Amino acid sequence: MSNFKKDSTLGDFLEDLSPEEKKKNEIYRKKILLVLKNFSPKDQKIIKMRFGLDDGCGHTLKEVSEKFNVNDKYIRKLESKIFTYWK
Repeated sequence: MSNFKKDSTLGDFLEDLSPEEKKKNEIYRKKILLVLKNFSPKDQKIIKMRFGLDDGCGHTLKEVSEKFNVNDKYIRKLESKIFTYWK
């Protein structure tokens, strides 16, 4: 049986990462935050919530789309833009 609980957060799982994995994740987080400066404030909030960049707790497409009143396609487009800038 899985250790997953309904109220688990990303932070709960990150505690089990090795120091190298934690460092790598922090580097990715910082890179994404730098890229986000090219986005509108609303789009920044959407991506931060989606990936849990502020609180370590990522959210589903449904949760993010309901909070910001946008559709899943819009969020996916933002995600794609992030990785386009990253390259």
